[in-house]
Amino acid sequence: MIVDNLSLMVAYLFLLLCIPAYVFLCSERDSVLIYKVSAVVQIFLTSLFYLIWGGYSADAPIYNEASIWYSFEFPNVNWYYLFKVLFYYPLSLLNKIIHPPWPLRIISFFSVLIYIIAIVKLLNNNHKQICIALGITLLIPAFYLLFGNAIRQGVAASFVMLGFAYYNEKKGYYYFILFILGALIHAASILFISCILLSKLKYKWIVAIIIISPTVSYVFNYIISFQGGFGLDLPIYIYGDSHEGLYHYERFIVSYILSIIILIYYNKYKTNGVSSFILSYPIMVGLSSMLLWYQIPFARFLAFSDFLIPVVIAKISDYSPFLKYYPVKLIISLFILYSGFILWTHPSIIKTLGYAF
Repeated sequence: MIVDNLSLMVAYLFLLLCIPAYVFLCSERDSVLIYKVSAVVQIFLTSLFYLIWGGYSADAPIYNEASIWYSFEFPNVNWYYLFKVLFYYPLSLLNKIIHPPWPLRIISFFSVLIYIIAIVKLLNNNHKQICIALGITLLIPAFYLLFGNAIRQGVAASFVMLGFAYYNEKKGYYYFILFILGALIHAASILFISCILLSKLKYKWIVAIIIISPTVSYVFNYIISFQGGFGLDLPIYIYGDSHEGLYHYERFIVSYILSIIILIYYNKYKTNGVSSFILSYPIMVGLSSMLLWYQIPFARFLAFSDFLIPVVIAKISDYSPFLKYYPVKLIISLFILYSGFILWTHPSIIKTLGYAF
């Protein structure tokens, strides 16, 4: 049954990815109706994914017991869980009302929906760009990690992304409330919030952040390692040549190269009205890379940065001169479909969604 379930999941994602691939291949002369219908279908089916294949988290026992701690042992609740009451308490109550795994599925569904609303707002209802962004969303590992297993981080990231959208529109103080919610649900989102605020820095300072970030991480690691870290009790994760370490550095290299490409594109096309929002991604990668020698914080921060990739790539896709040629777009589309198949059948994604491999 698991094999059949996984086969259906891969087929579902593949067919869903075919929609933005088709939109990407369409010429600008095609009807706008195609873009609108495609965007609506993608929004519905992308959100629906977690109602069908979601529901797994390694922290599920905590969600089930948290309401008891909060209700009957409130004075003695560990400060860590007390601080996360906005997430743990509602979810644990939902566990008492609806049979698991539906509470997690529902939370994942609404988190994805909030994230998609943020994408729509950040792309100013440009339906073609929305289709492309939602297609890219299916190709980032963070979509499966943060909306699946590490759902608390996914909820926090969704609120922050929606906060970005309101901040970008300069509408009221909604963004402030959403930023606070994100920070209270998961503290790692504080760095995520910082990257959008820092995107207003001068271009040369952002380039400097990217250039010096790996060196900062090395120096920081050396300082806190010196003589026991000067009394600081901080975990040190130096990867060496382990398989996980190689994957860690591969993630860094890919993100770093993508950041450089984005910086080049922005510098070249900023006079055409390219939003400074796309600089949020290289800033987030730079800030994350300052902790490159530390496994947990670097991995978490970089996963947050992945949430920016769909919007950023969708925005710069209109400015690439190579994408004017149909054969180039066809090759890219086939490569994307192939990449999706490789990602969805990878053991790490299968385990993240709670299936045995």
